[in-house]
Amino acid sequence: MPKKDTAKRIAMYGVFSSLAIIMAYIERLFPMQLLVPIPFVKLGLANIVVVMALYAFGVRAAFAIAVLRIGVVALLFGNPFSFAYSLAGGMASFAIMVLVQRTNVFGVVGVSVFGGVVHGVAQLAIGAALVRTVGLFYYSPVMIIAGVVTGMLIGYTAGFALRNIKIIQRVGGA
Repeated sequence: MPKKDTAKRIAMYGVFSSLAIIMAYIERLFPMQLLVPIPFVKLGLANIVVVMALYAFGVRAAFAIAVLRIGVVALLFGNPFSFAYSLAGGMASFAIMVLVQRTNVFGVVGVSVFGGVVHGVAQLAIGAALVRTVGLFYYSPVMIIAGVVTGMLIGYTAGFALRNIKIIQRVGGA
């Protein structure tokens, strides 16, 4: 692969990583509880970037972007517990999105919905393990519904952005 292509790809990964970190920061500025007063529910704006990276760059790059975002956001704004929750949710979500994408049955929105649902359930699992009670799983219906709704919003947004990126590339703007 020519050096120019490698440099361009690395630069794009950096842009996507930065964008994911910025979107996570923006989401922290405007807590979801202002819009929907349901505890532990977040929109997951940074996941727009991860879903886009999965489709635009592939599994390895999207994984690197997801892990980098989780780590940097935890270092800047979190604590060990928020890191544990984010890592559990993010990695479980990523794994299911890769598996669902590979089936070629669902589009961007479907992949994102699966990711959103699994993210919430994985966070409940890590919470149940940390506090040593399965009682947290009574909250599963709320997290599943929230995962479907936020997954749809994230998926539609990522799909829209991916379509527009392809149009720009076709016209020669990038």
